[in-house]
Amino acid sequence: MTSTNVTITVPGGSPAIATTPPSDNATGYDPTSIGTRPAYGWYLHNADNVRFTGSSVKFATNDNRPAVIAYGGGPVAFEHFMAQRGSGSAYDIGFQTVNGYCIGDSTNTSGGALRVNATGSTQNCGSA
Repeated sequence: MTSTNVTITVPGGSPAIATTPPSDNATGYDPTSIGTRPAYGWYLHNADNVRFTGSSVKFATNDNRPAVIAYGGGPVAFEHFMAQRGSGSAYDIGFQTVNGYCIGDSTNTSGGALRVNATGSTQNCGSA
């Protein structure tokens, strides 16, 4: 899946919360049962071959969750991507056990580098 020039602004206002997967039920998924997502923008769970190009995520009110968390799956790529940084967020994009991720020419909304947390993940910009 490739998403190009997708810009979202969410209401925001959430505190920092656990960034572990809220549910890992392989046989069913009830979006209302997992509560607040660990990321304010995109939470990708076991997603494969995902690419965001020329896209951005922002919030109307400070949000202390990361902009994006990808958990499992891969490869996942962000090119020419912009994310707003919450004042209490430890990082901007998180990759948790993702098999191949790539971040290219991407910044926060102030023009600085995105803070990345890549636990158990592999960076591979050649195959994403």
